[in-house]
Amino acid sequence: MGIARLARLDPTARGADAAVLATRPAIGGFLVWGVWDNITSAEHMRKFATFLKQVGFSHPEVLASLDVGVQLVCGVRRG
Repeated sequence: MGIARLARLDPTARGADAAVLATRPAIGGFLVWGVWDNITSAEHMRKFATFLKQVGFSHPEVLASLDVGVQLVCGVRRG
């Protein structure tokens, strides 16, 4: 095995597709887990909307729901 082959990381390239495939459910699960409390608890959603208002976003109630919905959809599609 030559140094040039090691520098190009040829031996690790074989598992690249499998590695990407394996990370999809983990990332999707993390996205869903991150918003699940906002979905199941109106109080958590209100806290998130309050946070958005404090930061200065306009229409925080709409943005909170939109953000949680988009993150959930991305998580489900990713996983």
